[in-house]
Amino acid sequence: MIFMISFDRLIHWLKTSGAGQITRYLCISAASLLTLSSWSQEPPIPQTISVSDEEMATATPAQLEAWANEGQSKAQFSLGLAYYNGTVVEQDMEKAAQWFQLAAEAGHPNAQYNLGVLHVQGQGVDKDFRKAAKWFRAAADQGETTSQYNMGIFHLNGLGVPADPAESLRYFSLAAAQGDTRSQFQLGVAIARGEGIAQNFPEAYLWINLAAKKGHQEAMSALNELLGLMTPEDLFAGRLLNAERGDADDQFEVAMAYHGGHGVDSSQEKSIQWLKASAEQDQPEAQLKLGQAYASGQGVDQDFALAAHWYQKTAEQGHRQAQFYLGNMYEIGKGVEQNLSVSMDWFRKAAEAGILEAQFKMGSACASGKGVEVDMKEAQAWFELAAGRGDVRSQFNLALLLESTATDETQWKDAFHWYEKASERGDARSHFRLARLYADGKGVATNQTKASEHFLIAAEKGDPRAQAEAGMRCLEGVGVDKDPGKGLVLLEQAAEREDPMALYNLATLQEKQDRPEQREQTLLYYTRAAELGVLPAQIKLIDLYSDDSWNPPKTHELLKWTHAAAEQGNLSSQYNLAMMHLGRDALVTHPDPQPEEAARWLR
Repeated sequence: MIFMISFDRLIHWLKTSGAGQITRYLCISAASLLTLSSWSQEPPIPQTISVSDEEMATATPAQLEAWANEGQSKAQFSLGLAYYNGTVVEQDMEKAAQWFQLAAEAGHPNAQYNLGVLHVQGQGVDKDFRKAAKWFRAAADQGETTSQYNMGIFHLNGLGVPADPAESLRYFSLAAAQGDTRSQFQLGVAIARGEGIAQNFPEAYLWINLAAKKGHQEAMSALNELLGLMTPEDLFAGRLLNAERGDADDQFEVAMAYHGGHGVDSSQEKSIQWLKASAEQDQPEAQLKLGQAYASGQGVDQDFALAAHWYQKTAEQGHRQAQFYLGNMYEIGKGVEQNLSVSMDWFRKAAEAGILEAQFKMGSACASGKGVEVDMKEAQAWFELAAGRGDVRSQFNLALLLESTATDETQWKDAFHWYEKASERGDARSHFRLARLYADGKGVATNQTKASEHFLIAAEKGDPRAQAEAGMRCLEGVGVDKDPGKGLVLLEQAAEREDPMALYNLATLQEKQDRPEQREQTLLYYTRAAELGVLPAQIKLIDLYSDDSWNPPKTHELLKWTHAAAEQGNLSSQYNLAMMHLGRDALVTHPDPQPEEAARWLR
């Protein structure tokens, strides 16, 4: 049950407190009396006043006494405070009380408060709760918030006045409206319990939340307890009350409630209205959500410039997700002018704040030099960070980086480890690379069965390179039982995805079958493989276009593929190309013979 201070706790302090316990004196704004959180630890503290009149501020005790004797209540109050503190005159509680009394009777609210404190403590006057209540009431009626709070406590516990929950609530309400944290808490608790007023959880939430946001520890605990008692409708109503008072956090919560239909009918229009209200007060989550709304066009017209605007606002507050989104917008130039350098600056901030996707982006950028200088060491560091957190792409890229730079068995084993990690998460590329390592015995003992197993897994996941490799293994029975039918299907699947080796191998298989009706298809496969840079396919086309029994010789095609193979370093093609330039080739004379080109190819 939501709690209040017990009467016994109050009485314990009153019985044990004494004049010797007061060790400091604060101004009115920091004064505290009968607070729930500190009553049992510290006694009440009389109020001081910030004197604006220069003469009063610098007056000697004699001058103060002269003015006080003239009936100036401000001087009477200041003199009473001087006797209470014992700084410029010898401490004298009775004289302090006398001067406070005179000022209080003249209507000085701070003196009325302090006189009430002395009657509670029994310092310089008799301990008398009725008189304390009289003076607290007088100050409270003048709007003095601490006295209003004290009167709430007195009426709550029947101290010097009859116990009266309704009157207690009235005083707490007055002080709460002026921002008194303790009164806001007490008012909220009373409303939550229905003491002196009808029970109303939404209104209780409003007041307890106000106190909790100011750091009131008991309010924080009570708020958690209250939230457990509230229905979604209660919670929405309470947050709406607070939102209407301008609380940015609850404006955001109201927006989310309207968005999801939690405790209220869903309304995207109202959700956006409250998001804007909250975002304009720099509430970071509201700014992020508003940016997302503009980016997606949900509830508003799509506007990438406004999306970038709100992402920028919250990113500058350190919101890591917004930093990542803003980095994306600068990377692709949406809503802002494309700027890879700025993009990487935001990605770096997000990555350093722990955004996994940003860590992957940083690794990729450092490896490729996109927006930053190439730095393979930093790339590896980012990939290691993200890979260790389970990011599959980073695990694969880290393994690929390690494999590309491996110079000893330890590095090969590290590459194998990360490929294996990524393959366990279903990454097809990692299955393919694992298969290659098993086939070549790098980082792991050679195992053709394991190699075929991983090639087949990657093939089933649609990797065309794996389909090509697995197809040939099924045809040849390498690490797997021979299955020509399955092998051919896998090769055709890879060829449809334009895998160069699949195209070449299919062409080779068809050529071996030597069926006239397949020659056109065979030539197409060789040609496409050659266009994709497969040197054996280029050489095969040279042979086929030179063989008039298989295909009529075509000068243009012979020259084209001889030149392509020569560029890839094929010595025979380089020699033949030189002969074509010199006019000495049996089949082709170069249409634009250049002796210097011939010399270049013969070198």
